[in-house]
Amino acid sequence: PFTVKQCSVFFATMPSHDMSEVRKHNKEQDCWIVINGKVYDVTKFLDEHPGGVDVLLDQAGSDATAEFEAVGHSESATKLTEKYCIGTAEGLPPPVAKKPPTVVHQPNQSGGGMAPIFVVIALIIAAAAYFMTQQ
Repeated sequence: PFTVKQCSVFFATMPSHDMSEVRKHNKEQDCWIVINGKVYDVTKFLDEHPGGVDVLLDQAGSDATAEFEAVGHSESATKLTEKYCIGTAEGLPPPVAKKPPTVVHQPNQSGGGMAPIFVVIALIIAAAAYFMTQQ
């Protein structure tokens, strides 16, 4: 296991690859992808990928971050990527900040609120008054 300092030094000294270079590696014999700003040479992993070769080849030479995250990879799958990391990516567009979901209050379409309770109470009072006057 590496210390935090060793990891920081490793990532600081990783080679940087421009996206124009990454785009050249888009074949089954030479397949790079970018995930979260890191470049991975997944050529030797293609046949091992549980989702199949085509899933990775569809993303070859490009930023596959959104697709990788959309699948919901396990922690062990994410950890497995480390051994294929060959550097960092340069020339990526800045990440788009994810907006929290907007909650819109929609009134209850059935009339909502306390109105049904008041109707029930009014009916009980009316019934009680009717029976009291009948005696």
